[in-house]
Amino acid sequence: MSTDNLEEAMALVMDTLPLTITQSSGARRGAGTVQVIVRASEESRTRWKETAALLGISVAQLARNLLDGEANRILNCTHPKPAQRYNQWGAICTVCGQQIKCRR
Repeated sequence: MSTDNLEEAMALVMDTLPLTITQSSGARRGAGTVQVIVRASEESRTRWKETAALLGISVAQLARNLLDGEANRILNCTHPKPAQRYNQWGAICTVCGQQIKCRR
């Protein structure tokens, strides 16, 4: 097939196909670009799928939402005074679980 025939065939196909609009193939906001593998029981996997379906999202998005929330809770904690619990070793934040003060 020569270049002219190929162009003619493509033009014919383009004329006969209905025009449609699809989402961009680029990564959506919040979509993952790297893979994390998690081993789980079949029961847990089924429960996660049911939960994600009820929320109208994928299991991957459910995992991203939960893990991002937990990371924010721990990494961005301000250790509020009412949440500080003292023991013989220092103080622990009950919000994020970090040891925030050490006694020496």
